[in-house]
Amino acid sequence: MRALAELNRPDAQMRRVLRELDEMRGIVGALPGRISALLQRLNDGELRIQTCDLEVRRTATALSQAGTRIALALIVLAATLGLAGLTIAAAIAGWDGLPVILPASIALVALLSAGAVLFISIVRGGGG
Repeated sequence: MRALAELNRPDAQMRRVLRELDEMRGIVGALPGRISALLQRLNDGELRIQTCDLEVRRTATALSQAGTRIALALIVLAATLGLAGLTIAAAIAGWDGLPVILPASIALVALLSAGAVLFISIVRGGGG
């Protein structure tokens, strides 16, 4: 109880206030020089800002994964449309044999491979 009374004495509080004011005076006194140096670096193109924000890293990782998945989905879509177009063209023209089977087989393998990679990417990513 005595220690609390000692902390709340007016002269003790005044010393703390004066200490804080002295520290603030030092900070405010150095501020113009720091701002000037900062503006000079900015003007020279030498200003570097480093962040250590984990949320930014998580967002960048999620965007990167989303970009990869979109690219894979576009490959699957292109292979599907290409295979469908080849099948329709072969049916209309009455084509058969190796000139139709080989490109259709390649497109089917590409479609299945890209689809499998996309599926695995989504499953392993856990939605992130």
